[in-house]
Amino acid sequence: MPYKNLNFEEFTNLSKSLPEAQIIDCRTYGELNFRSLQYDIHLDVTNPGFLNQVKELDKSKPYFVYCASGSRSSMLCSYLERQGFGNLYNLATGVM
Repeated sequence: MPYKNLNFEEFTNLSKSLPEAQIIDCRTYGELNFRSLQYDIHLDVTNPGFLNQVKELDKSKPYFVYCASGSRSSMLCSYLERQGFGNLYNLATGVM
């Protein structure tokens, strides 16, 4: 199933309605000081170590992914799809 792009309201409501949902912030460490949503996992996609973090994720859980603008989170969702993850949701507008 391809990942779904959601607006802020859809992202927030759907993530709260799914008890197993995991929220991933994929911004850099420096960006964490700026506006942020509550998240369960930080995956800095600019850090090569994030590939090892992906291996630790449970593929059966739904993941809600966001970044600053929606670009990196979209790329991460595409990558996770290729790795066999199925329930993926992207905050299309980011948190800027």
